[in-house]
Amino acid sequence: MNTDVKILAEKFNALWEHHFEFKVRYQIRVVDNKVDGSYDFYFEQSRQGRRQRSIPLHSIKRHELEYLETTLKQFRQVTQLTYVFANFEGQRWHSDGRLIQRKPASADPFA
Repeated sequence: MNTDVKILAEKFNALWEHHFEFKVRYQIRVVDNKVDGSYDFYFEQSRQGRRQRSIPLHSIKRHELEYLETTLKQFRQVTQLTYVFANFEGQRWHSDGRLIQRKPASADPFA
């Protein structure tokens, strides 16, 4: 595991133990922050009728898709939550050529 995965796993596990509840939707949001040249990870939770909560997990400063793909593969072994990608329009994974972000960004992050 690279150091970014270790940091993500450590922060995620601490949040998961503290925040887990039934009837709450959890997901990991990965944002391509083009201004800072980083990939930002957020732990998001949403309950029907309540405001969404987004907690920053970690920012990866190494802005390379191959590195992000490797990091995600390793982090998926830690958590099987849904991953949502933002600001990746038109970008493809290097391993298989699939689009990273299939739907355009919407106002509702859980749409």
